[in-house]
Amino acid sequence: MANKEFNYGGFTRINVRFAMEIEVVRADTFSVSVSGSDTLLDNLYVSLEGDRLILGYNLNLISFFTAPFTRAHARITLPDLRELNISGAARGSVRGFNSPNDFTLYISGASHLEFSDMSVGSMKWDLSGASRINGQVKVAGDVDFRITGASRIDLKGTAQDMGLEATGASHIDLYDFSIRNARVKLSGASRSTLNMNGKLDVDLGGASVLEYAGQATMGEARVVGASTLKKR
Repeated sequence: MANKEFNYGGFTRINVRFAMEIEVVRADTFSVSVSGSDTLLDNLYVSLEGDRLILGYNLNLISFFTAPFTRAHARITLPDLRELNISGAARGSVRGFNSPNDFTLYISGASHLEFSDMSVGSMKWDLSGASRINGQVKVAGDVDFRITGASRIDLKGTAQDMGLEATGASHIDLYDFSIRNARVKLSGASRSTLNMNGKLDVDLGGASVLEYAGQATMGEARVVGASTLKKR
């Protein structure tokens, strides 16, 4: 297995394209290293555009797809992570970031990500294409989740207010993620659990299910199309 190191710094955003394993770790210094087969590293594309680090492939289709399928492994360290965008069946982990800054995540194409030892200001996540997230995050401010295409979130932690919109048979388990107020819209047979102690506004359609625990006060509620709202 070969290895390449890249002398890039000053980035707070990371974009990972196509099937790659990533390990993003908080550190006082910047580092970018990628290991994998010669074929993968020969096709590897790494660049810095402003404050955004981009990893992907310059595909030589003949050499890339005739080689046995493996994933390159990228290990990235940086002091502060503000945004992460991964796609194309990428998978990996993020750990050790404790910051008052906001954090935005875009994940698509059956990608999988795990968070640990992380705290942020406010947080916005956008999941699609059967992607999956699990782990633990403490959020000082509010959170906003947009989930489509049979994606899944299994999250522990805390936050203030939450906006959640899910469709396409997505599954969001937030029973161990304590919040105050929530605005929830589920459709297309999506399911979610909540743990909250504030006002709950809900819009459920298409045989969706919302279960909530805690001392919620019901606000606006619309439940149609064989959907279910119940206290856990």
